Amino acid sequence: MYGRERREADTKSWLSDWSGGDGRIAELLWHSVGRIRLASDEDMMALDMASEMDRRKMVGHIADWLKVAVADNAPWLGRLDKFGRPKKLMKFASLDAISAEADKQMRRKQASLGKSSGVLSGEEEFHYDLGGGWSLVKLLSKASLDWESEAMQHCIGHGSYDGHLQRDDALLLSLRDPYGKPHATIEIVNGELIQFQGKQNVAPVEKYVVKCLPYFSGRRIRCHDSSLVTDVQGFVYSVYDLPKTLEVAGDVYLSNRSGRPLRLPREIRCGGHLHILGHAFGNVPEHVSCSDFYVTDKALADLPVSMDVSGGINLNGSSISVLPDGLWVRGDLKLQGTPITTLPVGLHVDGVLSVSDTKLVELPGDLRTGGIAMRNTAIKRLDTAWIGGGEDGAKNLVARDSALEEIVGTPVFYHLDIAGTRIATLSAGMKVHDLDISRSPVRVIPPDIVIAGKLTAFGCPDLTIDVTRVGGDVTLKKSRVRMPETFECGGTLEFAGDFEGLVPKRVKAHELRYSCARGNFPDFVEAIAIDISGSPLKRLEGTVTTHELRVSHLIEFLGSGVSAELVGVGHMLFGMRMSLDEAREAISKHGNLERTHRGELTIPAFQAFGMTGGGKSTLLFDIREFGERFNTQD
Repeated sequence: MYGRERREADTKSWLSDWSGGDGRIAELLWHSVGRIRLASDEDMMALDMASEMDRRKMVGHIADWLKVAVADNAPWLGRLDKFGRPKKLMKFASLDAISAEADKQMRRKQASLGKSSGVLSGEEEFHYDLGGGWSLVKLLSKASLDWESEAMQHCIGHGSYDGHLQRDDALLLSLRDPYGKPHATIEIVNGELIQFQGKQNVAPVEKYVVKCLPYFSGRRIRCHDSSLVTDVQGFVYSVYDLPKTLEVAGDVYLSNRSGRPLRLPREIRCGGHLHILGHAFGNVPEHVSCSDFYVTDKALADLPVSMDVSGGINLNGSSISVLPDGLWVRGDLKLQGTPITTLPVGLHVDGVLSVSDTKLVELPGDLRTGGIAMRNTAIKRLDTAWIGGGEDGAKNLVARDSALEEIVGTPVFYHLDIAGTRIATLSAGMKVHDLDISRSPVRVIPPDIVIAGKLTAFGCPDLTIDVTRVGGDVTLKKSRVRMPETFECGGTLEFAGDFEGLVPKRVKAHELRYSCARGNFPDFVEAIAIDISGSPLKRLEGTVTTHELRVSHLIEFLGSGVSAELVGVGHMLFGMRMSLDEAREAISKHGNLERTHRGELTIPAFQAFGMTGGGKSTLLFDIREFGERFNTQD
């Protein structure tokens, strides 16, 4: 998989932790969190680990709210847009907005339930004595979860965690003071700490974290929370009191959210990733050993003098401003949004060097890296000798919206993104897999350029494409483009978004999508699928050969040269399809395809999360199956 398909698969995997195998929850998460993730910049979800941890907590909170909404059959679930998506979820533009809505709805839920005098006998049981009258209580029933939710003003109750009560591997605990008042709620699954939350879902304060340490250590609970860490001996430390030497089998998250300069170990060794984040710690470790190393916010003033990092170093959004000379990074080096203004002598990065959103104006002449991401920088010149690549010498360069004017050296790239740059001319004989020239002054794609993968041109006011074949997808949007008379595309050829210009007379592609209002439709098209449903075309003439032809319900003529096994009407997910003969018969009877040849509407009415249809025409997709497919797709 590549591009959007890969991002969709990654997003589904990223969301799977919170759906709990429930298809309906998976669907709602997809329409809300998944939609926002896909609509955002592809690096948005991995800018820094502090943000990633906050996002994971937010998504968990959102999932809890959705579980309660489904359990209550909330009215908004039935108010859908024309694609069957809950309108309430579609209005949100950020995770923060969805999380705020979840907070508001959970507060309303609490208020609607009124005050409780406490759980009944048998609804909870004593679990662990913490001394001084403090204890951990195990929550046993739905009533106990509801009461805990009311007292702590978070979402453990109201149905969102009821399923945990039946699981032998799950524990839901409440930290109680000598008077029985709760101060923190704990979720443990299969011996691992999943959540440790204070009131209103904020991290518990230091004294409550320290209170629980004897339990976590005594029961050998695996802790990866940002305020707790379990060492290789099974002893649990809090971030407020770390040992001089810390050795951990897996990942380590150390976050200072206290506002005071906590002390880090002098030496940190871990078998996985090491994340140091939050407010400034009072010292910098002398030595770290890990697979990948993350530093964010103002957590560290400098990098450790001694580092044994087998993978990448991610400093995105950190306050680190100086890197040591001779630094060799075995994976990616991410410096996005840092105050770094110069790179060190002898810098070697096996993976990708990301300097996007920095104040760098030039790159060192002895730089060696597997790829460069330099979006939103003032860097004007790049030498391809700085960039490594595979055995074929392919190189990756993302210079989107930078001041880049000149690329010197061998013009062989795997991924070249010069959208929004000042590059005006493509090098003769260039070989590239994926090329994006959107919003750039490039005016000609010469015939001798080889594009093995994707070509993207968005917002190009005057572009001539002289190449006659592109190996992958070609996306032309909001551009004025002149193309050769014959063009072949190994992927999807898309003309969309106010495209205008000279379209090829003969097109061969895997798929053709044509939704522009201006421009001529090809005289000859051969493709597995053709979609003109988004265009104003009412007559389709010429020679058109395809397996499936998707059209608007307003289509009025399908010429004799049109050959298709299936004709789909409307949206690809929710429309209907019929044979070509049925389509022609329907047009003959009704003037267009608003109705089938039998008289049924081709755009079915939505009924909750399903749709209706009739006759021999069939639904392409029933949204009631969405959740199941979401959880089973590779």
